[in-house]
Amino acid sequence: MNITTDRLMLTEITWDDLSDIHYLHTIPEVDEFNTQGIHQNEEETKESMKPYVEAVNETPQSKYTWAIKMADTNEFVGLAGIKLSNDSFKIGELFYKFLPVHWGKGYATEVAKKIIEVGFNSFKLHRIQAGCAVENI
Repeated sequence: MNITTDRLMLTEITWDDLSDIHYLHTIPEVDEFNTQGIHQNEEETKESMKPYVEAVNETPQSKYTWAIKMADTNEFVGLAGIKLSNDSFKIGELFYKFLPVHWGKGYATEVAKKIIEVGFNSFKLHRIQAGCAVENI
């Protein structure tokens, strides 16, 4: 499932995205509050990506992770995703992270609104939530 917004394209991640995703995971200010910590090498990033890349083969699919790229240039700007409970509670948990050079441009809001729309309209979720570290201003 691929998604577009006014300025961005969200495409489900593949192994072709490994170097972009690894770079994102090595920036201290991006992953400062991530429970996984800073990735030390591409092998660590590959291992963390594996369940998300393989999720496209699940039925029903329980998680979606998208590489976020600029619609006009195809430049990688970040990641977003949603995990689905696939039970009677129909809960989704969304996340996103961006390269710092793209912070403060409204991309997170644009992506979150679109994922929420897809969550309720396409996935028929009853609730969508997100977590945030209290210290993460």
